[in-house]
Amino acid sequence: MSKYRHLFLHALAAVLFIQFGSSLSFADQGSVRNASGDSQAALNSYDSVLGDLDLRIASFRKRADDRHGEWLPAEFLGKALHERALLTGRVEDLGQSLEILENSFKVAPKGSGPALTTARVCLSLHKLEKAQYYLGISENWKLLPVKNRASNFQISGTISLYKGDYEEALEKFRNCELLVAGQCLADLATYYQNTGGYSEAEAIYHRMLSNSVSDQRQHRAWINLQLAILMMKRGQYEQALGYLQQSDRELPGWWLVREHIAEVSGLLGKPDDSIAIYQRVIAETNFPQFMDSLADIYSEKGKVQEAKELSERAKSIWQEKLGLFPEALSAHALKHFLSDKSEVAFALELAEKNFKNRPWGESAVLLAEAYLENNQPDKAAQTLEQVLGSKYRSAELYEVASRVYRKVDQEGKAEKFQNLCQQLNPKICSAAQS
Repeated sequence: MSKYRHLFLHALAAVLFIQFGSSLSFADQGSVRNASGDSQAALNSYDSVLGDLDLRIASFRKRADDRHGEWLPAEFLGKALHERALLTGRVEDLGQSLEILENSFKVAPKGSGPALTTARVCLSLHKLEKAQYYLGISENWKLLPVKNRASNFQISGTISLYKGDYEEALEKFRNCELLVAGQCLADLATYYQNTGGYSEAEAIYHRMLSNSVSDQRQHRAWINLQLAILMMKRGQYEQALGYLQQSDRELPGWWLVREHIAEVSGLLGKPDDSIAIYQRVIAETNFPQFMDSLADIYSEKGKVQEAKELSERAKSIWQEKLGLFPEALSAHALKHFLSDKSEVAFALELAEKNFKNRPWGESAVLLAEAYLENNQPDKAAQTLEQVLGSKYRSAELYEVASRVYRKVDQEGKAEKFQNLCQQLNPKICSAAQS
């Protein structure tokens, strides 16, 4: 695999993974905190935030066990597990949260229950049909607080975005903002970031930062991380590193920030820095996507045996987790299986399922990439025609399109999309030509 292919697939995986911690995680931040708990100012590191969450989860679990005939304690527990999953990336917490929340409906009186919370967890697991089902329950309730109605628009807008209904998503996010100012700002930024509106997205994130206060450390760390990802999409890696370093100062020790620092270090030509960070992150998380990234760097440095061992370890974990959480992890696992020539057929199967579940632009790019790797350029071109006719835009889309159309002997289109790619992110497009 070329250095460019490693960077392209990793960039997609990184952006996909960050959606675990999307704006939905901040809509209810702190809503289940004990009144007597530590103040936000005391939660000044990743370890302290995680420790606080662990204590709350233990407390809410005991309360839910003691009052198992009531649904509200179960919702508090489900929310806290969801919050921890968004911080740690542990998909197992999401699965446990969904099980607890769905079981709570068995004891909830008709017209009650944690419908919105359950819809949010389903969304984090990429179970769109289930999310729509629980959203429907909430929308059918006659008396809803304004914040809940705003959340309905927020969740529905995210479902629309994942389905590729970009104009509908934008309308819903704006309706959310009209009801509760600030609740859907990050969702609007996500919309613009995926439709070529990088300047609009950047302005929103800076507005969010200016509206935050210094002791909202987790929130500020997340916003700086989004700004870093935005800079990475533009190929502005030095600026991305600056935002990542600021994010790390806001919430020291957060593995997700440090993983992105490792990625940017590699993009800036500092593989040894990347290796050291990835080794620490893997020791902390045991996440296979980072094993894949480190294996790629080992391979580029000629450490063939180390790369092989790490890749095999990642494959085993991917296979296990995909069996448990296929919707949530199929896109993330694609990098691994597309990188292995003996597994490209399985990668295509994953890409097709991922696109069927979430037929938006990012999934389409991955599907086209999988078709190309499986020597089916005509199907890749058909897939891209659909997304190119939508509002979705990214340098990765244009880069894949340029290769696909070159493969099907449409040089005019190939050149057109190569030029468009250069305009959005010349670093990626230049690397693709090298």
